[in-house]
Amino acid sequence: MKLVHYLFILIVGISCSPEFVKKREAREDVLEFEQAKRTQRSIRHRITADVETNPVITDSKDQDAADDPAIWYNRLDPEKSIVFGSNKVAGIHAYNLEGHELQFVRCGKINNIDIRQNVSIANERGDILAGSNRSRKSIDFFRLSEHGNLEEKPFYSIPLHMQPYGFCLGMYEGSLAAFVNDKKGHVAMYVLTNTLNENTHIRLHQFKLKTQVEGMVFDDAEQILYVGEEQKGIFYFDLKEAKIDATLIAESQACNNPFIRYDIEGLSLFSSGNTKYLVASIQGNFSYALFDLNTKSYTTSFIIESDQSIDAVEETDGLEILPFPMGKAYPHGLFVVQDGFNYEQSQLERQNFKYIALEKIISIAD
Repeated sequence: MKLVHYLFILIVGISCSPEFVKKREAREDVLEFEQAKRTQRSIRHRITADVETNPVITDSKDQDAADDPAIWYNRLDPEKSIVFGSNKVAGIHAYNLEGHELQFVRCGKINNIDIRQNVSIANERGDILAGSNRSRKSIDFFRLSEHGNLEEKPFYSIPLHMQPYGFCLGMYEGSLAAFVNDKKGHVAMYVLTNTLNENTHIRLHQFKLKTQVEGMVFDDAEQILYVGEEQKGIFYFDLKEAKIDATLIAESQACNNPFIRYDIEGLSLFSSGNTKYLVASIQGNFSYALFDLNTKSYTTSFIIESDQSIDAVEETDGLEILPFPMGKAYPHGLFVVQDGFNYEQSQLERQNFKYIALEKIISIAD
């Protein structure tokens, strides 16, 4: 495998100022919460969630614990596909498509998770869930059974010299790749080989952005890694090229776009027609931004509001999209988001995850 040079392009920025100023999140400040709600009101596109999961396990209702979802596709029976959700204080939850919990694995402070299916590792093929474990300072790899059951313990771990934060998987030149970052802006890429020994993983590359990052997603088809620098914007790293100049896209739009407000969190991809889209969680106004990756430009924003049975979604960390049909409820695929403020009627409950039929997002994009 060739060593790649790092390269980046800023898709959209949040602030015109070169200074990094860490603002308080809505969870930490009543005024920030109210400001987020006010700026949200100007967003035209509004959808509702179809299903919500059981709440995650926490010590208190206001504890920030649910974080990042990943979806396992049941190839034999798509309606029995499983949504996994990280509990960044305790482990990993598994839910069916009705939102009911199937399994909980206590495996430490798992922050972000991702899944790749039918991959070759340790001289066998199978489905893998991996995540950034802050308890062990490692990337932990778990096998998934043919029915989507998660192993109780990781079968392999990569020890890290950083305190891990954001994470995603990818397929790079036919091999499983793991990308991890920390709150100081470091991003590292590891590639796994097919033998379980001291040479099972290779750190292929490491680079640094200026300020805090977390959300990442890898486009397997295009060999591009997208990284959210929380208060600066979204960069992409094209691993097919040897070198490219750093270019700021739509700078004036970034400075004047009222729908993009600190900070950027979860990232995911989907295609509609000939257009590939990036979806980003915008925590500063409890919204989601769509970017056209053909033109590297902002398209529109939407929010997830409440209906009679399921509350609205606020302050989303991680999100995930799987564009495969999963029965009558999700004929075009599934969009899953973490809900930072989960309410039952007017009472705050422990955090959970919300499901949305993907056609709702496709209709907004189109």
